[in-house]
Amino acid sequence: MSASNSSKSLSALEQSLRPDLELLKLLEYEDSIKNIFNRCFEPQRKAALHPSKRKVIRCSRRAGKTELAATKLLQSALHSPNGICLYVALTRKSAKLLLWSRLKRMAEELGIGFQASESNLILALANGSEIWLTGANQEDVSETLRGHAYRVVILDECASFRGHIDSLIEEILEPATIDEDGELWIMGTPSWDFTSYFYKANHNAEEWDSFYWTLFDNPHIKDAKTWVEGLKKRRGWADDNPILLREYFGLWVRTNDQMVYLFNPLVNISKRRPSQFAQTVLGIDLGFEDKTAFSVVGHEQDSPVAHVIHTERAGHMLIHEMAIKAQQLIGEHRIGTVVVDEGGLGKSIAEEFRKRYGINCKPAQKRDKRLYIELFNSELKEGRVLVDEDNPVIDEWNTLLWDDGKQIEKPGLPNDCADATLYAWRESYYYTEQIPKPKPPRGSAEALQEEENKILRERERRLKEQQQKEHIW
Repeated sequence: MSASNSSKSLSALEQSLRPDLELLKLLEYEDSIKNIFNRCFEPQRKAALHPSKRKVIRCSRRAGKTELAATKLLQSALHSPNGICLYVALTRKSAKLLLWSRLKRMAEELGIGFQASESNLILALANGSEIWLTGANQEDVSETLRGHAYRVVILDECASFRGHIDSLIEEILEPATIDEDGELWIMGTPSWDFTSYFYKANHNAEEWDSFYWTLFDNPHIKDAKTWVEGLKKRRGWADDNPILLREYFGLWVRTNDQMVYLFNPLVNISKRRPSQFAQTVLGIDLGFEDKTAFSVVGHEQDSPVAHVIHTERAGHMLIHEMAIKAQQLIGEHRIGTVVVDEGGLGKSIAEEFRKRYGINCKPAQKRDKRLYIELFNSELKEGRVLVDEDNPVIDEWNTLLWDDGKQIEKPGLPNDCADATLYAWRESYYYTEQIPKPKPPRGSAEALQEEENKILRERERRLKEQQQKEHIW
């Protein structure tokens, strides 16, 4: 037989055996999948095998949720040739630290062949599937995740995401699971933020299936109770310590002494917007990387109640854009006073406002900030600060925390609108007003007594005037 005929016969043999080879490969993968789920303990297995396509996984620290994420990503990749499975953490660095080494180690232990791209954080399997690791803490980074079809998406550290997480999930990640009829998981440890997407999803049983366990359910953590008791003793924590309950019991807890602003929607949501105000103040908190915020606060005549009329913020604003926005708000709301944060480069920007744009602004009062926040909180508690329910300052009031053991706000939490509002409120003089007493009904004993007192006061005034004239002469 010629060499060419021999080559053709061998090629034909390979083609005839290919279906059997593919079957053997699939059987090998099935064995790997079974081994994967054998590694899971009961709460993990319950979450992984549940048929829901949208899952919330709420855990304490050291509960094994990241191990479950690695398990699910490998399982889905093995089941879906040529598919993409996506793991998203807050940053690319945190995604690598949390999962990359763990994912490779698990694949090796299960005998799953792969190629790892260390630069791209992509794990490629023999069946053509890929597992991608990335971060999405910035909106522009999130946009790069568009245009792909995903078999499963796991969003970790969900409670740490801010702002753009709604659009990240609802406009980018969830639609990308349609092609593959894929799954979307969001997972994390509870935070103090009851306005977060993670909290809302965890309490939305109509749209999400939720799963919960703690480190006490993790058989790989030896004597977790003794360790936690030791931690409580070292830190001096009582059983109701909010950090203890969030981090180690996976519970949604927060306390007022942690919150910078004591906003209460039952007390501070405005039910009526006055048609006009006796005084309106515009507060401006300047920024570039941090956002520039504008807040309009108004008071009715002879009323101590402050209405936060309008608040907005934007990043990377140029000076002329800030000035145009300020002029627009001054015209719309008949602003009487403008106060500007003149810290840092703010003094130069405020001077530009005055000279180039004719905006008569003055420096915002910034001294004794903690004291004035306490005064502002007193007004919040008494219902003397009102705001519309869709005002963006509410998100900041609901999330700003004091830094533990310090008299400052916790770094990294947005406070632009809150600061602008505080500047405007401090500049207003109406918050010193007393709430007027309601007038008694006409003809009542109280009304008659009030009228009699008024006549007596008028007589006393005239008598004093007469005495003063006599004394002069």
